[in-house]
Amino acid sequence: KDATRELTLHGHDGPVKWLAYVSPFPPAPETDPPQPGSWLVSADAQDIRQWDVARNQQVAVLVRNLDDLRSVSVDRLGKILALADASGVTRTWRMPDMQRHQVIGPEPSRISSVVTTAHNRWFAWADQRGHVSVVDIDRPLPRIEFDSGLSNVCLAFSPGGTMLAVAGEGDPPIQLHSVSTGEAKPLAAGVSAVRAVAFGDAGAQLA
Repeated sequence: KDATRELTLHGHDGPVKWLAYVSPFPPAPETDPPQPGSWLVSADAQDIRQWDVARNQQVAVLVRNLDDLRSVSVDRLGKILALADASGVTRTWRMPDMQRHQVIGPEPSRISSVVTTAHNRWFAWADQRGHVSVVDIDRPLPRIEFDSGLSNVCLAFSPGGTMLAVAGEGDPPIQLHSVSTGEAKPLAAGVSAVRAVAFGDAGAQLA
């Protein structure tokens, strides 16, 4: 068996509460097997940092001095970073230059979850009442809003960004919402709570 390589990256002052790999570069053909050029993005309650894992070094501190980070999301290509903190404001940035792209809020209720699509078009968030909002990142379209009826909501977009999974505490605890039509399909009836939700790479499976 191949030995597992372990690295320790130092820089955060507090406990790390979120991690995501992004691949802003095409696969390097000279590697065997080809490996994507990946960065690791990590967050604690105040800061979000970017790492070059292959070189075992920090690339940048993307965001500093947050007011108790509540939720953060980055698209798969590492082009849009979105977050919400205790201020009730949601923010998005363009990466890698970290140009402030959009600020929404403050929202009237505490935001519990934010998510972006893999192709960095849609941005959604949910508050503690289970109210969900969806906006188009680039086009000034009206905000899509609905009440899920759930609490402690978590969100996930399908790989193509056509469906939004909304999960939390309630019965049924999962709802699939079509971004284009607003049609909702309930799932997992009889299960009292779902704490995390994710789509498979092809979008045909939901866990």
